Amino acid sequence: MNLGDAKNEGHGGLNRFYDPRANAEHYADPGTAYLGGQGVWDFTPTEGQIILFPSYLKHSALPYFGEKDRVVIAFNSIIEAY
Repeated sequence: MNLGDAKNEGHGGLNRFYDPRANAEHYADPGTAYLGGQGVWDFTPTEGQIILFPSYLKHSALPYFGEKDRVVIAFNSIIEAY
């Protein structure tokens, strides 16, 4: 992945993951503190890093406004036991 100018402030381009539990953001405890009380987790991309997550997890890529190219490779996979 080429992260370009992606970062928390300014150019955007973050990956956002949504807590699939209904109303999960209504209660905060140490186990859910990473969600920031909003039921979402924003992930700042790091060059060369791969993120694997289950297909049921809702996610999005926030708009990117940087000057450099940002390249993301997305794929689906199936793991089968033989």
